[in-house]
Amino acid sequence: MYIGEIMRYQSYAFAENHWLMDPDLRQVLSHYWKDLGKHESELRDFGDVAGGPLYEIGDHRTGALAAVLS
Repeated sequence: MYIGEIMRYQSYAFAENHWLMDPDLRQVLSHYWKDLGKHESELRDFGDVAGGPLYEIGDHRTGALAAVLS
């Protein structure tokens, strides 16, 4: 079983772009961070990574579960 399939059952946020999931965050940051517009593409890219590989790394149970299933 692919780790992504395991993670999908653990969280609605896995494989989602975390930056795009929270439009309110953009509004709050733009109030305090005047150069936000210059960095939105970087934040969007980071949102993709946060919803995938970093999410898997952050979940300590994934490695143990993957070992049992393999």
